Amino acid sequence: MALKIIKMTYGIDMGYFLLKENLSYSRCIECMTDLKEEHSFLNGRWLNLTMEEPLIYEVECSSNEYLGHFFDLVMPVFSSAMIEQFRLAGIDNFQAYPAVLVNSKEKVQWKDYYAVNVLGLIDSVNLEESTRLPLMPGGMDDGIPSLDHFTKMVISPSKVKGALMFRELRSPEVIIFDDKLVKYLKKNAPPEGWRLKVKKLESKD
Repeated sequence: MALKIIKMTYGIDMGYFLLKENLSYSRCIECMTDLKEEHSFLNGRWLNLTMEEPLIYEVECSSNEYLGHFFDLVMPVFSSAMIEQFRLAGIDNFQAYPAVLVNSKEKVQWKDYYAVNVLGLIDSVNLEESTRLPLMPGGMDDGIPSLDHFTKMVISPSKVKGALMFRELRSPEVIIFDDKLVKYLKKNAPPEGWRLKVKKLESKD
């Protein structure tokens, strides 16, 4: 069962960034649990999804290695320690489903992880300042935006309206965080580090 955390929260720092998996360390390959199409994590919506068993993810990591705290997938995985930093930063617009990471070759597993469904899909990009490659045209008549790949993403704070975590409407695989989270990640980093990369985004209205 997911942790029911649904309230959208707001910040005032107006700095934004992306989290990226550090591929120098362990690599999460894919989720091995099949979900129905209506349970997509890309919609930014509440999922009426009841899990009898944890989601299973295959990883490339041996039993004597230290696993990272974040795996950058369509159904992203965070450690419980990372989710605690969400809470400290005031981020609570998400559902968290228990996940088990396994190395099936070595028959080892790690259980202190969650697959996170981010609630909130925002048209956040300053299109005049950003650079993008169209992937799928939108419908002008019904107001559906295009789907794009951004080679340069500039966030418009007035569009975000203070949200601390959200998916970008035109590129929903991208999860954007307010920089308030970075402060807690730096302050509360474990001795071995978070083993992720932070990419700062420009912001301009």
